[in-house]
Amino acid sequence: MRRKNIIYYFLGIIILLSSCNKEINSKDYKSFDHFGYYDTSQHTLAETEDGYYTLYMGLLNYIDPATKKAYLISKEKYSIDDLLNDEELREKSDAFYGEDSNVFYDRGELFIDNRESLIKVDPENVTAEKISNLRFHNRSILKDGKFFYNVISTDSESLDEKIYEFDLKTKKENLFLSNDKLDKKLNNIQWIYYEDGNLYLNPFDYYSKDVILKIDVLSKNIECIESFSDKFAFQNIFFKDKNLYFAEYEKSDTLKVDRKIEYYQYMGKDKEPKKVGSSIFPYIISSNGSTEFNTVVNGLPILKTDERFKNLLKDYSYKIIVDGKEYHLDEKYFLNNAVFTGTINSKGEPVVYASDLGKVFLFDENREAVDVFAN
Repeated sequence: MRRKNIIYYFLGIIILLSSCNKEINSKDYKSFDHFGYYDTSQHTLAETEDGYYTLYMGLLNYIDPATKKAYLISKEKYSIDDLLNDEELREKSDAFYGEDSNVFYDRGELFIDNRESLIKVDPENVTAEKISNLRFHNRSILKDGKFFYNVISTDSESLDEKIYEFDLKTKKENLFLSNDKLDKKLNNIQWIYYEDGNLYLNPFDYYSKDVILKIDVLSKNIECIESFSDKFAFQNIFFKDKNLYFAEYEKSDTLKVDRKIEYYQYMGKDKEPKKVGSSIFPYIISSNGSTEFNTVVNGLPILKTDERFKNLLKDYSYKIIVDGKEYHLDEKYFLNNAVFTGTINSKGEPVVYASDLGKVFLFDENREAVDVFAN
C-alpha cells in the first residue's frame, strides 16, 4: 500500500509540473479572438471554446450556440428582462459591469475592462476580482496575455495620447508608447489591435493622412503604413494567418451606395500591397437614415445584396453567403439605425451583432437569423 501511495505521489508531482509548464507556454492556448469582434470603440462579444460571452446593456451573459439562447451570469434570482426593465435594479446587479465596458476571453480566462479597472471574472462561481486600476481610456485590446490601452492627456490643446501595456502574468503596467518616441504627435487613435507580437494603431491625424502604425512589442520598432493617396481612407482592417489585410475606399462628403472598395494584403515595408479583391461598399438606406453593415470573413467581405441598389427602401432583408451557403437576416432586426457587424467564428459560421444595442444573432438549421435575447 505504501508503494502505491509513493507511486501516486510522484504521478501527482509529474501532473502538477506538466500543468505548470502548460500555463507558462502560451503556445498551448488557442486564441478565438480576431478583429471581427472588435468595432473600434468596444469589444462586446468574446468567443470561447464552446460559446460566447457578451455584454448586453452592461449585463454579462453567456450565449449557448446549441440552444441559441443567452444566460445571465448572476447569482441573483432576476431574469434578463427583470433587469432590463428596471435601471436601478440592473445597475446594482452582480451581472452589471457598465454599458461602456469591454469583454475579452484569453487563455481560458474571462476579463472585463470597464474603462477604470481590469476585472477577472469566474463565470462558473460568479465571482469578480479587480486585478488592476486603469487610467481612463477609450480604446483597448486584450490578447495573448497582454492588455493595451490609450490615455488622452488634457494638459495641452493637442490632446496627446499615450499607450500603456499591462502584463497579465506579472501584473505590471508600463508606458508603452508616447510622443517623445515619434517624430509626429500621436493623437485621435481610431482603434488598437494586437496580433502576433505587434501592436497596430490607427491614429487618424498622424502625418495629416490616414495611416496604420505597426509596432513590434519587444523591440518597439515602429513601421508606418500609409494610405495610397489622400483620396482614400483605411477601412475594414483584419488579419488572417498573421497577415494584415485592409480595404480602401474613396473619401466622399456625400453618401454613395455604389461606392467601390478595394481589398489588399499588406506585403511588408516598402513593398506594394497585393490586391485581393473588390466589392461594393454595403449600405442600407432607409427613410430614418442609414445603417451600415460591416462584414468580413477571414479577410474578405461576405455581405451580398442587390448590386443595383434598387428597392432598398422596400426590402431591408439581407443575405450573407459563406462557402456557397446563404444565411438570411430579416428586416425586422434593422432597428434604431443600429450598426450591425458580421463576422465568422472559429468554426466558419457567421455571427452578427450590434454593439450599440448589445444584440447578438446566430443562425438556425434553416440559416435564418435568431436573436439570442428574444428566446
